[in-house]
Amino acid sequence: MTTHFWSQSSAASRRVFALATAGVSGLLGGSLTSQYELSTALLDAGTEKEQSSLKREWFPNTTTRHWHFYKGKLNPSAAKSMKLFKVADTPIADEIATYLGVELNDMEVKNFNDGETSVVVKENVRGKRVYIVSSTTTVDRLMELLLAISAMRRASAKKITAVIPFYGYARMDLMHKGREPIAAADIARMLETMGVDHVVSVDLHSAQIEGFFKPQIPVDNLRAFPVGAVYFSEQSLGKPIVVAPHSAAVNRAATFRDTLSRTLDEFVPLAFVIRKHQLDEDQPGELVGDVRGKDCIVVDTLVDTGSTLTKTAKVLKANGARTVSAFAVHARYSAHAVQTLHDCKELDKLVTTNTIPTHMNVNEMSPKIVTLSVAPFIAEVISCIHTKSSIIQVSKTKFTSIQKAVTRAKHPVAAFFHLLFKGLALFLYLFGSIFISNFVFIFVLCILLLAFDFWTVKNVTGRLLVGLRWWNRLDEDGTSEWVFESHEVVTEIDLLDSRVFWTGLYGAPALWVMLLIVAVLKFNVEWALIVVVAVALSSANIIGYTRCKKDAKQKMQSMISQGALGAFSSSAGSSIMSALGGLALGEGISKGFGSAASEKQSKLEVVV
Repeated sequence: MTTHFWSQSSAASRRVFALATAGVSGLLGGSLTSQYELSTALLDAGTEKEQSSLKREWFPNTTTRHWHFYKGKLNPSAAKSMKLFKVADTPIADEIATYLGVELNDMEVKNFNDGETSVVVKENVRGKRVYIVSSTTTVDRLMELLLAISAMRRASAKKITAVIPFYGYARMDLMHKGREPIAAADIARMLETMGVDHVVSVDLHSAQIEGFFKPQIPVDNLRAFPVGAVYFSEQSLGKPIVVAPHSAAVNRAATFRDTLSRTLDEFVPLAFVIRKHQLDEDQPGELVGDVRGKDCIVVDTLVDTGSTLTKTAKVLKANGARTVSAFAVHARYSAHAVQTLHDCKELDKLVTTNTIPTHMNVNEMSPKIVTLSVAPFIAEVISCIHTKSSIIQVSKTKFTSIQKAVTRAKHPVAAFFHLLFKGLALFLYLFGSIFISNFVFIFVLCILLLAFDFWTVKNVTGRLLVGLRWWNRLDEDGTSEWVFESHEVVTEIDLLDSRVFWTGLYGAPALWVMLLIVAVLKFNVEWALIVVVAVALSSANIIGYTRCKKDAKQKMQSMISQGALGAFSSSAGSSIMSALGGLALGEGISKGFGSAASEKQSKLEVVV
């Protein structure tokens, strides 16, 4: 308690001392800012031992590279009728407020000396739609949420929505041993009694918890597995396979697999591990599926002690898995879970979400653990609820064709440079006069970029992306010959690479032709000269690769015809050979019968 008081009440005196020390140090030399930072560091170092028991750091949150589940901030007019609150120790609420574009409203939550909880709403909520964010990880968080709902109801709030990223006591959704409560249902009854109107949660332990509430209280059970699937789709996975660590997780793993397959645009297999009987807990589980040389992704709802993940990782590595990663929506990290996961050599990475406020000492953090923020996902759902929109579309991933072409191309570097010089030349032509006043300089740069593009397309990207090439060959006698060739194996060409190549090859000249028309209409001869050079160089590549494409079609037709001819010749040859064999056999038999008859006739003649 004393340390906590020092960290808050004496903050001003510490700053004064730091400034004084910085001033004295500044007289000796060095900037005032650096000396102030040094003095502050000395103060922090002096109190490090005293505050070591309270020093906490959150796991660093990350997001997917593209906003697949987030469209933007809430409309300002709609935000006026929203009041967003959070209970203590719920950092995800701050992120949700940022993504919604609203400010967290003021609500005081504190504990008295006797342990009782006090909740005071310091904002006017009459006639407002209220959203309270709280993960019921402990009894205190649950009590704070219940009292906050009661306070909002007594303050005449129009509608109260409880946003519960982690629904506590969810694993007690049935009587396992008898003579025990169904705590998940009892908490639902408490929320109803306090006056909640709507409940939003993330990946409930079982779907039956939704039925614990009355029909008048809708429950939105958000699935976070698509968020994890999108994250893994953005990683470099060679041969991904999704693994369920036990039979109860098969359905969730299948959902994860389906989203990952759609995002990667390829089929991802599924495997699962069968747990041994309780009497054989020390024995590894039985794996159903082939994981040899593959990148395994173990999917589960909750990681608590980490024993299930470590056992599953050992089974997968024992069966030849290349890498083992895991995705769990909720992270409790009870007991020594972080250390257990860190010491497991078979587990390469664990990805969780920030539904539970998990704070660890710095030395307890593991580089294997990645915390994925679901705040954009929840913020988008709250926005849909507030504007009365459908939330079904939120969980669907959205990729543009350009993003797919760049991220999923077989030769992404070649695809990038195939479009780079074209885009730079167009950008310089359209907007170069804003930055550069000298036309000659713009002209030279555009010509250089167009020349680089011509050489790159002719000699590099055409061969890599579509397997085509063309060039001029000089014979020994001095005669020149244009050669147009295609790759021998046409089926090895990647579809995305091909789309990028042909789109850039035909799209850029089309834009240059439009710019040429504009330049001619404006009688701008100087700028038209750049466009003429661009059209000429692009047309050369178009003509060359169009001729190469015809050669590729001819090879494909000849390959098909040769295959058909080979099949026909083999079948026809076998039938002809069988016919000839039958004919020869019949002739031999007839000759045999003829010789036998002549012998009999000669014998009769001798007897006579």
